[in-house]
Amino acid sequence: VLRLALPHVTLLFVSLLYAAFGGWVLTIIKYNDQTANDAELRKSFISTRDTFTRFVVSMNTSKSALLEDKFDEFVEDLYEVYSSNPFPWSRNFTGSIHSHPLSNVTWNLFFAATTLTSIGYGTDAPESYVGRVFCLVYLFFGIPLYLITLADLAKFCTEFTNKLYIDIIKWKHRMRRKYRRWKSGRARRDSVKVGQLIIAGGEDEVSIST
Repeated sequence: VLRLALPHVTLLFVSLLYAAFGGWVLTIIKYNDQTANDAELRKSFISTRDTFTRFVVSMNTSKSALLEDKFDEFVEDLYEVYSSNPFPWSRNFTGSIHSHPLSNVTWNLFFAATTLTSIGYGTDAPESYVGRVFCLVYLFFGIPLYLITLADLAKFCTEFTNKLYIDIIKWKHRMRRKYRRWKSGRARRDSVKVGQLIIAGGEDEVSIST
């Protein structure tokens, strides 16, 4: 049994390793892209904040209209910075500015596995050129591998189901034969007992008549 199941298990294990490899590489690629993007976003945010702070400090209290216009401009600049980063921001603004799903290993593995099965559920594709090229090369070899794996698993499950069905039919046939044997043996024992009673009754009648 182990010899028959070994090729199927090996193919499944290779497919799982391939998915884990894809998730790991996507994590590295996205981490590098995210680090560079975080630096730019941090610089833009700090520059906008400092500009507005310097204006508020240097202005007089009587220039309320100018302050309102400057505040509107500040809000627009912040919105522009925020819109360039559609993912959630960190509350304390320490470490990574945002948490992209592809920066998480679990999400990467989920994305790689669903992409290999031609679903691609869970998140968008990587934004960088390197990430997209890697996905194309990765899927070029991964989709045929997973198609072969799924076909092999389907064949293995079909053979297992057929064997299980045949074993159930054989078991039912054996149980039916045992039941018939038990029933015929019981009928034979009952007939023997009836014959013994008839013979015994005949001997009693003969002995009484003599």
